Amino acid sequence: LAMRTKLPGLVVVVLLLTGCASDDAGGVEPRRTESTPPVTTPGATTSAEDGGRTTTTVPPPDGELVTVEAVLDGDSLAVTRNGRRTEVRLAGINAPEADECYGDAARRLTQSLASEQVVLVTVDGDDDQDQFGRLLRNVWVGGTWINLELVRQGAALALQTGTNQEAELVAAEDAAWRSGSGMWGSSVCGEFTEGMRITDIRYDPPGRDFENKVEEFVLLANEGDQTIDLSGWIVRDESSTHRYTFTPGFTLAAGDGVRLRSGCGEDGRRDLHWCADDAVWSNGGDTVILQTSTGTVVDRWKFPGDY
Repeated sequence: LAMRTKLPGLVVVVLLLTGCASDDAGGVEPRRTESTPPVTTPGATTSAEDGGRTTTTVPPPDGELVTVEAVLDGDSLAVTRNGRRTEVRLAGINAPEADECYGDAARRLTQSLASEQVVLVTVDGDDDQDQFGRLLRNVWVGGTWINLELVRQGAALALQTGTNQEAELVAAEDAAWRSGSGMWGSSVCGEFTEGMRITDIRYDPPGRDFENKVEEFVLLANEGDQTIDLSGWIVRDESSTHRYTFTPGFTLAAGDGVRLRSGCGEDGRRDLHWCADDAVWSNGGDTVILQTSTGTVVDRWKFPGDY
C-alpha cells in the first residue's frame, strides 16, 4: 500500500502560492489503461499479496445463510432473514452510488456475484449496523468473499474503518488503482485532460476539527502544460456524502495550484471554500478523489489514520 506523507503547513502553502508541486506528490502512479474485468472462479478467493489474482480455494467461514431478494446497488442487498426482509450493507467498502460514474456497473457486478443464497458473516471490530439500520456484514458465496472481489475489480473502494479486514481490502484497492480496473479506468466515464493532481492534504488542523474547518484543506495543482477547465469537477472522500463541485468557469492555468478548504469563507483565485457542514477528512484515514464532471477519476490520494 502506497501512502503519501504530509508536508509541513508552511511548506505546502509556499508551494501552492508559487504554483509548484512537491516532487513526491504523485505517490503510486496509476496505469491509466482500461482492463478487462477478471473472471471470478467459483469456490475461490483472492490474495492481496499477489496483486489480487484468484489463487486460493477457501471454504466460506461460519455465518448465516440467507436468501437474496434483490441487489439494491453495488454494496447493498435485500435478503430474507428469519422470515423478514432485511437490508444488508457490505462491510468495509463503498461502491459508487446509482447516479454516479460506474454505479450501474458496480450493481451489475454484485448481481453476477451474489447467487440466490449468500452467507453473512459479522466483522470483528465493526458495528453490527450502519447509521441507516442496515446490517454490516461480509458476504460470501461459496469461497468468494464478495466485498473483496468488488474492490479487486475496481467496483468499490476500501473504507478505513480500523477493522481486522481493512489491510486486505486497502491492498486490493491499491492494486486495482494501479492497473486502472473498473471505476479507476482513465476513460470509464469520459476522457480527461492530463495534468491535474492532488498534491497534499491537511486532514488534522490544530484544535477540534469541526471548529477549525477552514484550516482543513486539500491542495490541487495543474502539472500539465495547458489551462484546465475544472467546471463541474468533483472532489470527494471515501463516504457517499462529502462532495465538492467546482463552479462553472473555474479554470487553472498550467503550473498553478489551488487550496480547497473544508470551511466557509470568501473564495479567491487560488483559495476555495467547501463550506461543508462538518469536517470532511477523517483523522482515522481517508481517501481524496478528484473526478471530472462526468465522474472519471483523475487522481486519488489515500492516507492512513493517526489512530
